[in-house]
Amino acid sequence: MCHTMSINNMREQYQSINEDKILLQPFNYILQVPGKKIRSELTKAFNHWLNITPEMCHIIGEVVQMLHNASLLIDDIEDSSCLRRGVPVAHHILVLLALSTQLIMYISWAWRSC
Repeated sequence: MCHTMSINNMREQYQSINEDKILLQPFNYILQVPGKKIRSELTKAFNHWLNITPEMCHIIGEVVQMLHNASLLIDDIEDSSCLRRGVPVAHHILVLLALSTQLIMYISWAWRSC
């Protein structure tokens, strides 16, 4: 019985990982076309006054960049954009996954913040 349980757990875990990969495709797509990363640079500049550790500053910069990229996915849908950073927008390539991904990124960020 224990052997069967572990196989079922492994199967569920594998399925969950594959579902995450599918849902994150639009987010990963937008990451492939780098932006100016101004928000990350602003985080470093604000650290002049905040004096937090470099590791924490990096984490904050990454979170801000993640939220910005997630907002770009929804912005492109709302504006019926065709291009983002010179390439076709995620929702033209990956259709409805873009909206799901944006929501997942917001929810996961909020969940981690609690």
